[in-house]
Amino acid sequence: MTVRNLVRFLIFSILLATSACNLPQSQPEQASAGPDETSIAATVAAQVTQALFKTATPRPSTTPQPPTATATASPTITPTYSPPLLKINENTNCRSGPGEAYKVLVVLKSGQSVDIVGRGPQGYWVVKMPGKNDTCWAWGEFATASGSTHTLAEVTPPPTATAAPPAAPRGLTYDFVCTFSDVTVNLGWTDVATDESGYRLLRNGGPLVELPADITAYTDVAAASPGSSFTYSVEAFNSAGESSPISISFTCP
Repeated sequence: MTVRNLVRFLIFSILLATSACNLPQSQPEQASAGPDETSIAATVAAQVTQALFKTATPRPSTTPQPPTATATASPTITPTYSPPLLKINENTNCRSGPGEAYKVLVVLKSGQSVDIVGRGPQGYWVVKMPGKNDTCWAWGEFATASGSTHTLAEVTPPPTATAAPPAAPRGLTYDFVCTFSDVTVNLGWTDVATDESGYRLLRNGGPLVELPADITAYTDVAAASPGSSFTYSVEAFNSAGESSPISISFTCP
């Protein structure tokens, strides 16, 4: 029997029972079913129908989610600090500022290493002067920087000083050898300037030769005869001019 037929049968049975209660009886009159009994029967029929046709409410399906990836923190790398150093590859003037317009304070020698304390423009480094509690500016063209130079601060150059001629050399010495046809003269002097571009030598008042900075000796060979007299002078020079000359004189016997 199908559900629909079962429902019909139950409803029919309930209605038949209700109708039977309302038929006249040959027996003494009994109390008839009141409206409450009819209402109860109808309610029961409705509940049975609802229970038979009630369907379960489908639950929403759950869509599986992919597992959430856990981010792996990258290890923090702390750079190792090493003191910034400047190794001098060739003799280099260390000046009061970045450029030839500044005074030379010291000459850094090839192979020497100095501490770097700042970064300047045009490839210059601010370094500690060897043996002094002071700094100077060295050009990096003839040097190699190493260490943690990225930690150095930029240094503003000082105002350009007014250029002046270099200090004159001191202590000019000489010896000479005269023959019947020439004279050989050995000259020597002390370099006390720090900002010279070079040295200029004169013989008998005329230009003889120009030498680079820091040179302190020169040998000259000139035509001579007995009784010839010579005067040699040495002066330092730079872009601002020349120093006072120092001179010696002699006569070939």
